[in-house]
Amino acid sequence: MQAKYQLKTAIGNGSYGRVYEATLNNEPVAAKVLHPTLIHPTIVKKFREECVLLQRLNHKNVVKLIQFNISNSSSPVLFTELLACDLEEYITNLKPEKIPFPEVVSIILDVANGLVYLHYEWAIIHRDLASKNILLTNTRQAKIADLGLAKFYCGKQGMSASPVPGTPLYAAPETHPKPGTTSPKVVYNEKIDIFSLGVISMEAINGREPKCDPVVFDTDGRRIPENKRRKDDIREMGDHRLRGLVLRCIEDNSDKRLNAKEVVEWLQKEKSIIERKNTTVQRRQRRTNYLPTLKIIPLGNSATGKTCIIQRFKDNCFPEEPTTPSTIGLDVFIKNITLNGKEFSLRIDDTSGQERFDSITSSFLRDADGFLLVFDVTNRQSFEQGIHRTKTLIDHHLDDCACTILVGNKVDAGDKREVTRKQAEELAANLGVRYFETSAKTGQNIETVFEELAKEIYNALDLSDIGTYPQKNPCNGAVHLRQELGQEQTEKFRLNLSQRCPCC
Repeated sequence: MQAKYQLKTAIGNGSYGRVYEATLNNEPVAAKVLHPTLIHPTIVKKFREECVLLQRLNHKNVVKLIQFNISNSSSPVLFTELLACDLEEYITNLKPEKIPFPEVVSIILDVANGLVYLHYEWAIIHRDLASKNILLTNTRQAKIADLGLAKFYCGKQGMSASPVPGTPLYAAPETHPKPGTTSPKVVYNEKIDIFSLGVISMEAINGREPKCDPVVFDTDGRRIPENKRRKDDIREMGDHRLRGLVLRCIEDNSDKRLNAKEVVEWLQKEKSIIERKNTTVQRRQRRTNYLPTLKIIPLGNSATGKTCIIQRFKDNCFPEEPTTPSTIGLDVFIKNITLNGKEFSLRIDDTSGQERFDSITSSFLRDADGFLLVFDVTNRQSFEQGIHRTKTLIDHHLDDCACTILVGNKVDAGDKREVTRKQAEELAANLGVRYFETSAKTGQNIETVFEELAKEIYNALDLSDIGTYPQKNPCNGAVHLRQELGQEQTEKFRLNLSQRCPCC
């Protein structure tokens, strides 16, 4: 049965023909009409076979092939979902502005996820990945389109195919045949799509079409390195956070390039950092004049001096009583700090260090920016068991964006010490963190540990551009325990409180 469709406005040219905005059975679609020069029985047969298979593809980051129409009396037509625009058009329309960094990460991550699907689930190489073939929804979700030149990948040994099948600006060097060769074929693998993705990333970063020397080989027939051919694009990227990713994607040797899964992993880390930066901005509180807020949680066994450390940092005081009661539930302390000329608020959550509160503590670890792993140098158990327990808790609930410092407290105790500095430094080295020794009683290194942890967070999240992140309307009044933890966790804290302190 022939599809009932109506072509409307031409919206672009694809590898096989012109693309139109159209309707198919009264539904809006994109229709690609093949060039008349391609209407040949052999080509049409191959085209039909590919369409049948491509119609089975189903992924949020690959444009869906809805239907195709092949007849003897007209040019073949294929229909796909209709999206807002392509990436090339989006970049052009933004000029002189560039795509914001969080959006660049999101778009390129979408494309990489689409490549993971094509490369690993279907063994398909796109072969013509370019910004014009990356379509965007109204919410900037990216989808890979125009699979007209796609080929099935035959394994690690590579595939033999026609040279330079796609758009030259985005084509990997191995798809260009050497001068003087008589073979019309070149051998390559799925890494040509990764190369194209690197070029697309540069385009999104720089906000313009790629510049590339059209000469691929020098006069002696040697291939010109890509970092030389694309030096203007690379220079313009500057120290952009995705520069390293781009350079790994456009390596001359395809074996040195990342694969699609590795690109996704790289970008997921950047996305996690972006989400944490958003949290830093939205976490601001009225009592701090709505400054971006870094959340820090000291963790460790009970009686290691976490509360005393916090009080010494916040108020520069030490309790006169010989002992300080263990924290029940959660206390929140706020103090402002300046990092690289920018004002921030440190929110320090003082939690219970006792074993039975672990299930409660873990529920609010996930949005913390940094941790102080605190042990008592006069208590070996707090060092050997307590640090291992808390570090395991952190690793279980957080990604590698959270910063951590190991703290040995009560160094004023003199000959009562059970953990040596060397032992603590060895543990810190094994954990991949820095170590500081403190005394809440004398104030030794108290400010230092908080300042150094805040600096680590600043650098890890690259908070230099924090002012560009949008802010929601500030909350009314100070943040209360119920607002922070939710009613269920709050009631748990109150239950524990009542069990230990009847007067409450």
